[in-house]
Amino acid sequence: MTKIIGVTFYCPDNALSMFSNGIRQHVINFFELLYILGYNVYLLTDKQLIEGIPNFDYKKYKTEIINVELYDKIKFDIVFQMGCTIPYDHLKILKKNNCKLISYKCGNDYCIDIEGLLHSARDKDRIPQYSYLKDNPGIFDQFWLLPQQIKTNFYY
Repeated sequence: MTKIIGVTFYCPDNALSMFSNGIRQHVINFFELLYILGYNVYLLTDKQLIEGIPNFDYKKYKTEIINVELYDKIKFDIVFQMGCTIPYDHLKILKKNNCKLISYKCGNDYCIDIEGLLHSARDKDRIPQYSYLKDNPGIFDQFWLLPQQIKTNFYY
């Protein structure tokens, strides 16, 4: 039986922004690797489905919006939190469904968390995930780091 894998992806507001930063490119390349290896892979987007991108293979890059109903529809074996953050209550549902959760760190967490703290004062939906995880440290099964982020993120 083929494993069903989800990889989170921050969906750009327009097609020109699709490859405007490294994390989106990294997610697409990681998706490609999993797809070539024969896994059933989904891009899990934060707010909208990917639209209007020229030469984008919409049959290959299956996308789903992250929501509670999704976890009844698709039983994921593994979910990589990579391109966007999954709400904590969703992580608990996935864990309850025996899904392995991997936090794949591709950026400087310290800077990202400071940014989150600054913006969460105005936007209550942007509370940094670590504030939930410090009291529940076992939610993720593994943490993966890009090699260039090990020195920056390892002890943080």
